[in-house]
Amino acid sequence: MSTYSSNAEIQFDTGRSVVELLSEELTADEQQNVISSARERAFNTINSKLKGKTAIPAFHIDVLKQIEIDFVLSDLLVGAFTLESMNQSEWAEKYSERAKSALAELYFDASAEEPIAYSGNVGNGTLKIISVFSEFAKEETWVFTALNATEFSVVGSVSGTFPTLTIDTDYPEKDWGLGNIYDYGIKLSNYPTLGRTPFICRINNGSVAFEQYDNFKVKMFASESSRRGISTGRLIRG
Repeated sequence: MSTYSSNAEIQFDTGRSVVELLSEELTADEQQNVISSARERAFNTINSKLKGKTAIPAFHIDVLKQIEIDFVLSDLLVGAFTLESMNQSEWAEKYSERAKSALAELYFDASAEEPIAYSGNVGNGTLKIISVFSEFAKEETWVFTALNATEFSVVGSVSGTFPTLTIDTDYPEKDWGLGNIYDYGIKLSNYPTLGRTPFICRINNGSVAFEQYDNFKVKMFASESSRRGISTGRLIRG
């Protein structure tokens, strides 16, 4: 079953496990089934709110774990499985409202998946994405292809061709000299805002040198505001 959290993580703010508060009339398996069902409902509730809101894979978003837990706690508190001695309605509302509020205010920064090295690569060096900038990153796939042992071409499926990358050096390398007005020392006539780079990365050489056509691919995701053409501020999520 898909979930953002595990049963072991489902506990109240006091640190008390929800299992301790389930009816003793339920067997251990029945208790876990009750929790799993509530967790599935919470997962579906979250995804229904996220649908169409972002292209960023939801599992990249850590805060969804706590939101799911709060929905699960609220669900179980209003169900027929908790002890009668609990003030169920008050605490159920607390966890439900907290989850809804966090989900409504959720904002997605730009992000990148882990780079994928081509299976046929000769060189065993690695690509690391150091930073992704929400203001400029787009939803696209970047391909880094070796031109020789020390240089890679850099091409975005939307942004097009960027300047050549040199291995063992942060890319793009800042250049504040010679009256350069661009933040990162990049100048391309067909991409006038390239100086405001969408990411910083580095390809490190390994024990075996790269050869021509070795490559890496990286999927990047725009921030929520960028995807919707809004430069600042949060979006209201229904």
